[in-house]
Amino acid sequence: LTKNNKINLIPFIQLTNQIKKIKFTEDNIDINHELHSLSYGIIFPILKYGSINTGFNKEKNIYKTINTKKNIDYINIDLDLDQLDNLLHPRNGYKVFINYNFNRFSLEDKYTYFNAKVEYYNTFNYNHTIRLYHWYKNSSQNAPLHLRANYGGYNWLIGYDEYTISFLDLISSGFEYQY
Repeated sequence: LTKNNKINLIPFIQLTNQIKKIKFTEDNIDINHELHSLSYGIIFPILKYGSINTGFNKEKNIYKTINTKKNIDYINIDLDLDQLDNLLHPRNGYKVFINYNFNRFSLEDKYTYFNAKVEYYNTFNYNHTIRLYHWYKNSSQNAPLHLRANYGGYNWLIGYDEYTISFLDLISSGFEYQY
């Protein structure tokens, strides 16, 4: 890797052990999800813009409440562009995150998953900020349960707490004025 290039290749290996609770409102059920995964791949940083990440993932998912285990091998491609002036309190710029996962290794577990989030901020007269946002998500029927859980909260699905709604397909758009 040379420090003068605008695009470098960064290999990565990532181990994840995570436990979280997912709530599905249509079934009124809380699911304890235990995730153990190994990911490896390449990150393509794009100088001053963001990165493209592609990798291979091996996951062991344990859904304790419904007593189900599912092992998944999938490939992911992520595009993350960040042109915000301040990540904690953005005033100008945009952020784009696109995630595409697909599993083509076994016929019974074949699925696709697409998740795209776009945010745009513009500040005028020093303390008036407009935020436009859009979230599109599409999952095939065979997608794992944890990919069907959407994460609400103050930024994306106002009025819904984290992990409280689930959909195979979702479109959410909004306009926000901050003073």
